[in-house]
Amino acid sequence: MGSPQIQGYKIEAEIGSGAAGIVYLASRDNGSHCALKVFSSMSSNPGLMLDRIGRVFKAEAQGAIVPIISHELETRPAWVAMELLGDRGEDSETVTARTLQVSLTQYLQSDLTWPFLQNLALALAKLHSANVAHGNLKPGNIFLGQDGLPLLADFASGLMPGVHRPNYSDALLYAPPEQLRSPDGYQGEDGYRWDVYAFGVLAYRLLTGVFPRADKLFQWLCPSPGENQRFDIDADHEGIAAGLEQQNKVLWVYEAANEKEEVFRKVIDSCLELDPWRRPFNMREVAEKFGVLEGEFSQKEERNRLEILKKEAERKSWYFSNRFAIASVVSLVFSLVWGGTQFLRVKDAKSELFDYQKSVEVKEREWADQRNAVLQS
Repeated sequence: MGSPQIQGYKIEAEIGSGAAGIVYLASRDNGSHCALKVFSSMSSNPGLMLDRIGRVFKAEAQGAIVPIISHELETRPAWVAMELLGDRGEDSETVTARTLQVSLTQYLQSDLTWPFLQNLALALAKLHSANVAHGNLKPGNIFLGQDGLPLLADFASGLMPGVHRPNYSDALLYAPPEQLRSPDGYQGEDGYRWDVYAFGVLAYRLLTGVFPRADKLFQWLCPSPGENQRFDIDADHEGIAAGLEQQNKVLWVYEAANEKEEVFRKVIDSCLELDPWRRPFNMREVAEKFGVLEGEFSQKEERNRLEILKKEAERKSWYFSNRFAIASVVSLVFSLVWGGTQFLRVKDAKSELFDYQKSVEVKEREWADQRNAVLQS
């Protein structure tokens, strides 16, 4: 089958395919390149996507998603043109998408993990503020912008209401049981809690390297880091849901690295509740909890830093005070020694003067006696 004909775009190569359609490298009339996604009519709900894209633009929440250049979702084939977030190969036709899936190993159990998760929570919160649930969260649908911040793609796609033939996607490994069994709940408010659960699964996986539930099965089902999609798997929604429900409570395979991580893990635990009513309502709530905790720990770290500075200042003060005291004592001793020496010198001088005066008096008496003797003779 040849490439579709889209007015205003020239398709140059296929970047990749997924459960809902194919992404092409395309050039525009002005010569610039973009990513052009053409949807399968049986595996997507273009009307739902059109509504959600409209909500994003109305709420001015475009900063949370991969920039959309243009779209046509009311014709066949339905398509969306997006900014090309990928690195082109030497042949200029090969494109490696800058997604979390491609860069997964960099974000697994690394110094990048927590900052990335906090920024992802903010992006999802922004989407939820626009009254849009993603509903299709997975590493391959999270792109990395020029600044490294996460940008969301393919929301309102995948296992959605109105999709007649949902193909397998590893997004199913991040979906909660209620979505796997009844995707129609997306039209109400259920989709927000689906995203909360999916975020919890992704957070747990990035922090530990494993899935929180059904890990052995899911490790086999998920694409390897750098691989975009598995095509040899049937979409057994009920089987996946049943596998999740075999383990009610999530256990962490590693101890928390510090007190901060231990507290943040409790938020993730709440996201992973199988009962949707025990999860946070949406990602705004999760992001707010993260923000409050981050603020509390920042204040605590600042207090600890100031306490250290205070103790250091007190130590230095004690040191310099003692140096001053020692110097004062030395100075006093020196003064006393010098003063004593001067006192002895003065005393000796006074004694010499007294002896001299006494000798003068004796001589004067002798002279007076001699003079009197001469006068009397």
